[in-house]
Amino acid sequence: DRFHPIGNKSSSKLQDLLTNAKFGAYEKRSCIVACNGTGAPFWVQGLRIGELAKTTNNTTKFLHWMWSKI
Repeated sequence: DRFHPIGNKSSSKLQDLLTNAKFGAYEKRSCIVACNGTGAPFWVQGLRIGELAKTTNNTTKFLHWMWSKI
């Protein structure tokens, strides 16, 4: 999967982003990834939100999403 965090010029492989962020093997396997209806990730636990979730002045619909780790 590819993920495009806000502020990056392009998308990168999710595995590469997690490695660059110094995630360990266990953290990589257990982190939470939120995806849209087509399966594209818009948020990854421990990273910035993705370009897909960025709001602009033209944004009319919002998703209010809360979660907690059990």
